[in-house]
Amino acid sequence: ITDVKATFAIPVQANQLLLLDAVAGFVSTLPIATGSGNVVEVQVKTTLTSGAYEVSVTSGDSLAGTIVASKGTTPTPYQATQGTTVNVTLTNAAVGAGIKGDYLCFTDVAANVWEVQGNTWVTGTVATPFS
Repeated sequence: ITDVKATFAIPVQANQLLLLDAVAGFVSTLPIATGSGNVVEVQVKTTLTSGAYEVSVTSGDSLAGTIVASKGTTPTPYQATQGTTVNVTLTNAAVGAGIKGDYLCFTDVAANVWEVQGNTWVTGTVATPFS
């Protein structure tokens, strides 16, 4: 599945790898977390030339987990804090992420909580992908 937009269609898009293939990026929203165990995996197929790939949670949900941003041989882990983190953004601007091969995995682990794990490669300034 390519060019994912809007709300992820669970269970149709659960438990399979979704390829991000839009050079200008897009914003997608995960459905309400219920503890179903559904997994949404996304990988950048086409490097951004502008804009951003952004994955958000539904109002009332949050993210918890770690994304490692690597520049060259230096990995930098960033933590998502349960209860406060609601977005993951891979942007082509200052951060220089959204590069072919970037990978994110979201797991519906509990009511109102999506776990996130991932790896990104950065060409610009290394910064947290969370907000």
